[in-house]
Amino acid sequence: IQPDEEALRTFYEESKEQYVQAEQRKAQHILLTLASDASDEETKRIQDQASDLASQAQGGKDFAELAKQFSVDSISSEHGGDLGYFEKGVMDAAFDEQVFSMQQGEISGPVRSRFGIHIIKLNEIKPETGKSFDQVKEEISKQYALREASLRYGQMAEELQNIVFEQPTTLQPAADALGLKDRKSVV
Repeated sequence: IQPDEEALRTFYEESKEQYVQAEQRKAQHILLTLASDASDEETKRIQDQASDLASQAQGGKDFAELAKQFSVDSISSEHGGDLGYFEKGVMDAAFDEQVFSMQQGEISGPVRSRFGIHIIKLNEIKPETGKSFDQVKEEISKQYALREASLRYGQMAEELQNIVFEQPTTLQPAADALGLKDRKSVV
């Protein structure tokens, strides 16, 4: 099996996650509870509180201390709101959109998600890392050939079964289909 460059590139793209670690971001957050059915008055009160906390953090107040004191996310608040590293698509969509649009060190204003209202601090960005197509081309070629050989083997085995089933008294049609010579054995 001798795949062409285009087939190998397509195979690489299909299995890229084996060779590439997606960009990751490390953030902290302060989460304030806001029910989805909260009144306008309650929403404004929580929004105002979130804006005040964001202003304090942006003004230099210790984000970790604010998270410990005000965040309702009991797991992360114990660690100053630290969420660790995560890839795009892991967090709530609104949260994700905000985090992946921020610059390192930036503190967001209030961000509403299905969990409530967040204030987010982006601490670190780990860029996408991994091996390029050219670095893994030989390995990709071997994997591609193995996959194609397995597929062809399966197809040939099924074809052989069908021929033998349709003509059970002779192996000649199966031998012809597979390009084999019919030999006789004396027992």
